[in-house]
Amino acid sequence: MLPFELIIEILTRLPLTTLLRFRSVCKSWNSLITDPSFALNHLHATSTRRLIFTRPADPYFTDYSLSSAFASTSAAATRLFPSAVPGSHFHHSIVGSCNGLLCLFTVSRNLLLWNPSTGKFRNLPSLEDQRFSVVTSGFGYDHVTHSYKVVVVLYIKNHEFDSRVHTLGSDSWRRIQHFPLSSTACCPGRFVSGMLSWLDKNRFIVSLDLALESYRRISLPDFGESWTKLLCVPDLIYYPEFLGFDFNVPRATRAICISDEDDEILLELWLDMEQKFVVYNFSDDSFRPAAIEKFGGRVASEVYVESLISPCLL
Repeated sequence: MLPFELIIEILTRLPLTTLLRFRSVCKSWNSLITDPSFALNHLHATSTRRLIFTRPADPYFTDYSLSSAFASTSAAATRLFPSAVPGSHFHHSIVGSCNGLLCLFTVSRNLLLWNPSTGKFRNLPSLEDQRFSVVTSGFGYDHVTHSYKVVVVLYIKNHEFDSRVHTLGSDSWRRIQHFPLSSTACCPGRFVSGMLSWLDKNRFIVSLDLALESYRRISLPDFGESWTKLLCVPDLIYYPEFLGFDFNVPRATRAICISDEDDEILLELWLDMEQKFVVYNFSDDSFRPAAIEKFGGRVASEVYVESLISPCLL
């Protein structure tokens, strides 16, 4: 019989779908696989990135493996419906993702965490005062206290914004340092390296350190700050034959994610009020359509990883 330590090592490297089946092998395996520490180890050893889309008035999510989204042929999409989530027949917007968990904002102005890989979810406490509108939000992981945190920014009055944070496992929201922007877009903050960041209209980045729960400002590259250029995407006006329109310049372009091989980038662009997804290969300087279905309306996207982690277990 194999030592239990070796069994743990083997299970850590198995695909998520296999592990979910192996929970029924015996009680000790089920206890191991559902342990949050094992889930984190499995996440770091075998994380598979996925791309999920949602659109207004649609309660379903469209899910792709990230590798298939970059493929040259049509990718197979999975339609996800969070049937166990309260109010799942309504559209939920995505606040952000972290370690396989998605933070969703519901039509009833509540927040919840959902794991698309396991179907499990957890409701967060209601905001104490719903008289004020939520102008932006964010979701991330505090690596110092090893806890998940959700941040909301409420508009109070006279261009003042109140920041509140919820730590998963607690039963309330706490006020923290005031949000230091005079105005902000409604787009959620992006979680990178322990920080939630927003782009201000005055051309700087505001970042919230989730461990210190304090804000700081970072100037954009063209204001002399120390930045390292990762890649440069050429202007699409030089590729009219690819776009299908004679010099029809995209109204807006947004980078969604970089491929696992780090040689391609998935872009969202708009042409004649139509949302399109294209792949730019910066090793051979070429564009091609992304293997993503045509949604027929504006969609929001998020990259997450397949994970055992469940907010019900943390």
